[in-house]
Amino acid sequence: MIFNFNRVFFDKILKDGVYPQTIHIFHHYFKDENAYLKEFIRFAQNKGYVIRGYNYNQKTGEKVVYLSFDDNYETWYEMAQMLKEEGATCTFFINFAPNLMSDGLINAYYNSLGLINGKPIGLDKISDLIQQGFDFGNHGLSHVTFSDLQLSHVKTDLDLNRNFFQRHFEAKLTNVAFPYGSMRYFKKEWIDEISEEFGTIYAGHPLSQTENNDKFVFRSPLYISESFEFNLKIQRISNIKPSLTFGKSLIG
Repeated sequence: MIFNFNRVFFDKILKDGVYPQTIHIFHHYFKDENAYLKEFIRFAQNKGYVIRGYNYNQKTGEKVVYLSFDDNYETWYEMAQMLKEEGATCTFFINFAPNLMSDGLINAYYNSLGLINGKPIGLDKISDLIQQGFDFGNHGLSHVTFSDLQLSHVKTDLDLNRNFFQRHFEAKLTNVAFPYGSMRYFKKEWIDEISEEFGTIYAGHPLSQTENNDKFVFRSPLYISESFEFNLKIQRISNIKPSLTFGKSLIG
């Protein structure tokens, strides 16, 4: 997805040396053997940030990048080992439908995402990641567009995904990142009821449709076509409310 933005305005922010205390960043998977992510983490740590998932409670005065990934990819396991080596963790917002598909449907599903020969992460790998301290959140079971559904159907989809996780791993699947991220795929009037039953809701973009609170948090995509500094500072503009964003990011 490509967005338009006045780069002169943001270039001033890039040069001023001021960084947010708390940053929320998400992505899906990387095709470069996680090279960009590794260097971004090292850059952020050099700026004084710790990289954590949403099961981490930020300390007073601490600078935190909350890092999360959406969907369901076999490559997550290798990426998680790299994160661990770099002293970082994250949250995986997972949808389990691919783990229930036939091989033919799996191929069609991941081909539609542009990931030829893609596969879901194995349940044994998820169990291992849980033991390593990685956090998992709810991305719905079927990865459908929630805005096309009635609220009762949305809750059913989230509940089925949560129950699958609890049944297989004897652990709770807390918090929600709804599929496709953008607010046009979710309804604001659902926030109170969904958050009460399933935990904090994490959206895909920070760009000013509502304020962050205990019920609803905006995340910024990790723009791999942009600089590390850009990705650390993008959320500083969320309160200015211009019509923006830029770079490229897979949304899902």
